[in-house]
Parts: sequence; structure tokens; C-alpha cells
Amino acid sequence: MVSFADSQRPPALAASAADEIPGKGMKGSFPLIHQPSSILDVIVGNEALMLDHEITISSANVAILTAWKRDAKSVVLAGTRVREGARDIEKALSMMLAVAVPVRPEAKEVMQALRNRGISVGMISGDNPTTAHAVGKKVGISLENIIAGVLPEQKAEKIRYLQKTMPTPSKRRWFNWGKESKRSRPFVAMVGDVINDSPTLTVPDVGIALSGPARRSQSHRQNSSLYPLA
Repeated sequence: MVSFADSQRPPALAASAADEIPGKGMKGSFPLIHQPSSILDVIVGNEALMLDHEITISSANVAILTAWKRDAKSVVLAGTRVREGARDIEKALSMMLAVAVPVRPEAKEVMQALRNRGISVGMISGDNPTTAHAVGKKVGISLENIIAGVLPEQKAEKIRYLQKTMPTPSKRRWFNWGKESKRSRPFVAMVGDVINDSPTLTVPDVGIALSGPARRSQSHRQNSSLYPLA
């Protein structure tokens, strides 16, 4: 995205404010050089963020976004708003992007190998349900095991919910070979991003943080996590 923006040779504007909106995107404010009394707000993120700022998405653009999502792509929108004080002068959806990285070829086999060991695998994602379900289909995660549209601060709550509501497994597990499980709830492990998921990784029974090359390989899903249930 940064490379694409640089290639368009944008004018040099100095931001007067920049805010990150967790799970949605970010907003920057720029005083206009030719209109010092006017401020240009640039809002970059998902559809929910556009809705929050009353940026209209036409039906034709909705159709394009839906097609991208069904192809397992995350969508990034850029909206602009020119204002003078509290009064909006102009608002528009300025750009739409589809972001995706090919699924690693061994991913589906790994998911099946875990299931062969009696481990249920799911995904918690901040992405929209359509994209999350499409990604799940590619890697072999069943629809009922995908929780989508989750904000970063909501992931811990979802993990606790799984610990309380998932049925206790009866098949053999890695840690009690040859024995029936006597636990009152499932053993939950979570694989997450070392930056975005750090607070949540303390909630499951085992938290696995990706970093370095492993993190970079999944950086297109910055707000997605896997949860194996043993």
C-alpha cells in the first residue's frame, strides 16, 4: 500500500493529527496548503470505519468489495473529508484496495494433521465474515469454527467463551495418550501475532506468538488467530 501511494507522487502534506482505531484502521488530518482554514481528513480502514465517518459506498462498489471478499481478500478503503471547523464541506470514498497473500501450500495438510490427532482447529479473525470464511475454506477450517469480525480487545473474551462452552474432548490427546480426558473443559491453545495478540495470548492454556519470518509470512492477516482445542 505504501509503495502504491508513493508511486502516485502525492503532495507533501504534514499531518496535524494521526489516530489509530483498533480493529478498524486509522485517520490522519492534514491542513490544506492552498486553504489554510480547511482540514483534509484521510480515513483508511475497513467498511465499519467508513460507516463511522459517514463515507458512502455505492452499490456498484459494494458488489466489487463482495467479489474480493469471496476470493479470500481483505479490503482496505480510503475515504477523504474536507472540513472547516466542525462543518463538513466534502466527503468521498477515494480508493478501494484488495489485500491478499497466497495461502502457504502446506496449510491445509497441517490443519488435517491436527484433526487426525483429535484436535479441533478454528480461527478468530478481525476480518469480515465473508473473507474469513473464504480463507477458512482454503485451509480446511469448518465454517462453525470461524469467529469473524472480532476487535483486538474482544479476542480474550472469545477465548474464555470457548473454554467455557466447547464440549470436553473424549478422544486421546497429545498430553494423555491412552487415557480418556478427565478435564471439565477443553485445553485451548492460541497461535497469534506477537504484536497484535500479545494481551490475548495470556488467556488460553497455551499462547504461541509468531515473530520474525513466521510473523511476516502471515502479516496480511494481522488480526487473525488460530485456536487448536485439545
